[in-house]
Amino acid sequence: MKISVFLSRFPYPLTKGDKLRAYHQIVELSKHHEIYLFCLNCERISENDITHLRPYCKDIEIFDLKKPLQILKILFSFFSSVPPLKRLAKLVLAVPEIAEPLEF
Repeated sequence: MKISVFLSRFPYPLTKGDKLRAYHQIVELSKHHEIYLFCLNCERISENDITHLRPYCKDIEIFDLKKPLQILKILFSFFSSVPPLKRLAKLVLAVPEIAEPLEF
């Protein structure tokens, strides 16, 4: 099964609890499914960190958020009933080959 995973930040390195949980769930799910990882990014991600996740993910998409854009999106979210990650999921799920979204 193809599973798309949407995260609010990149799940590696394992520095916080949410990253630790998401990483291990991706590793376990990848044993029997194709994982497509989509995550938002506010900080620099090293190529080594991305390379570490490649064996578990069929595709990794990182959406960089710049500080001024973050502030604008936060302000916009007050007027929207749909959180930003859900809006991203709707855009990605328009691609027919990806199914079964899994949010952490």
